[in-house]
Amino acid sequence: MSAIYLRVAAVIAVLIPATLVHAQSFDGAAKIEQVDASHWKLLAPLTYTDKGNVPWFAPKDYVTDGATIPRPLWPIIGSPFTGNYVRAAIIHDVYCDLKSRDWKLVHRTFYDAMIAGGVSPIQAKIMYYAVYRFGPKWVVDKTIRCPLGFICNQAGPPLQVTLQARPQLNVDDAKRAKTKIEQQNPDVSEIEQMADEELFSKDSQIQVSGTEKSANGDVRTLNQSFPGSALFRTLSND
Repeated sequence: MSAIYLRVAAVIAVLIPATLVHAQSFDGAAKIEQVDASHWKLLAPLTYTDKGNVPWFAPKDYVTDGATIPRPLWPIIGSPFTGNYVRAAIIHDVYCDLKSRDWKLVHRTFYDAMIAGGVSPIQAKIMYYAVYRFGPKWVVDKTIRCPLGFICNQAGPPLQVTLQARPQLNVDDAKRAKTKIEQQNPDVSEIEQMADEELFSKDSQIQVSGTEKSANGDVRTLNQSFPGSALFRTLSND
């Protein structure tokens, strides 16, 4: 039996692409230095490979202040530049700056990268809630059928919207979520649902900047706060 097992294992090893061995892993340690009171610099390139075998790259000399995790929450959930968070935080900050990938994917990759980096599941979930609920959001050239902030009974002409959005910080929400996660250990989808219900409620406020462009070229500049309920369709993946 052992000989048969070894032959089967050898065949499987040949069939699995070598690159998959590196899925959900980093290519090394994060080498950073603090350049002033609030900024850190990456001294060597850093790559994270996600579970779909897609690389996420942070270049040498990238400088960040870690603000994608709101600083007032650091005493509650922890600093992104201590412990096992560092590599995941750097990758997360790079793609929040680039806005080249969907904001939900970027935040979820932060969670996966924390787990890959050795952060405990409970702590990773607390930090994931914080960035999903209060971290940056964006859309690039998304087509919408109702001007932002308006209620439309029927779809209007298409509009192309590009925006950045930042929810107003609510420390009480963060503390309640931290306690719930520690006590109940919800799964990731439940954390997303909890954060969505708070984020897109009529009581939440989200600061928006960007542009809304009509088919005939008219541009509306956006720089104001909207209730979360007015932004659900725009910031969702639908």
